[in-house]
Amino acid sequence: MSTIFKIGDSIIWPMSMDKTEIRKGTISKLRGDLCWIDNLHKAEDCIYIAYIYPTRVKNELLTILKIREQLTKDLKNSMKLIYELNNKISRGEL
Repeated sequence: MSTIFKIGDSIIWPMSMDKTEIRKGTISKLRGDLCWIDNLHKAEDCIYIAYIYPTRVKNELLTILKIREQLTKDLKNSMKLIYELNNKISRGEL
């Protein structure tokens, strides 16, 4: 994917793949699999190119992040059911 980006491109990236928060910026430096945004060129400011997206896909990215967020909640809720079952067994209710 790195070949589709160049310095000056406007991009977006998720702060976490588990939340719907995204940031927007402009690529100011590229090196290998890394890019730097908005002239912040310290080592801790770099982002892996695998996690950046063209701004034109913002709606699709937000949709995916919302689905991931809901799936994470659903997984946690499903584990509660397992714990409840284990507790019923421990209490001798089943």
